[in-house]
Amino acid sequence: FPETIHCIVSPPLLKFPGISELAKKDFRGYISSGNNAVFIGSYEWLSVMNDVFGFQLMSDYKDGPYYRNDRNVRGTPFQWSMHRLEQPDGSVYGVKVNSIPMDGKCMFDTMGACVVFYVKYNLGTIVYIAFDYDTPYGADKWTQILHAGMMM
Repeated sequence: FPETIHCIVSPPLLKFPGISELAKKDFRGYISSGNNAVFIGSYEWLSVMNDVFGFQLMSDYKDGPYYRNDRNVRGTPFQWSMHRLEQPDGSVYGVKVNSIPMDGKCMFDTMGACVVFYVKYNLGTIVYIAFDYDTPYGADKWTQILHAGMMM
């Protein structure tokens, strides 16, 4: 990875990609050295994160709105975000809050389904945003969340 790129945003996946052991090691090294990866809503990314980082994320879905966790957002770019995210017109691929790694923090959730979380990974950060951004309708506040995730 180029040294000048400190954040990678990965769009939604349609199917699980084949990732070699060397690619996994390189990606973990990139994140570990202080960089940021933002994964955009798809259940396939949950499988990739489980495979690459050893997580045990489980998918979950609840209708919005989704509420900001004020205790978790302090000191992060999410602290300046809105208090509530509405259910967008597009698809949302949530995660069970209790499946997020112990050092992870859920930023927005409803009834145990987390739609924005991050996990510190050595010096870097892994961010997941459950919205797939497949429609412009209702995406404006979610775009602010994407910007916050990129600044982690």
